[in-house]
Amino acid sequence: MCRTSCDPYFRLAVPLVADSCREHRLSDHQAAELLGLSPYELDGFLKKRGVFLDYSIEDYKRECEEGERLWQKRQAELAGERDSQTK
Repeated sequence: MCRTSCDPYFRLAVPLVADSCREHRLSDHQAAELLGLSPYELDGFLKKRGVFLDYSIEDYKRECEEGERLWQKRQAELAGERDSQTK
């Protein structure tokens, strides 16, 4: 599928999706799905149109804490697997 000016659906969807994201009527996931873009591509798509994601310091801290919790959990799982293999 041509996701450029040669695709009439894409040309019509672009301003609607950008405005809907700007007004928080569409989630990032929904917007990416509608346009057939990856999350990375969607970020660039939105930035070109002046739509920036709301991402606060609190969001960052929360994600860091969650990442640390998941990393610790995985380390414990791996340690358990190593222990069971040595027995």
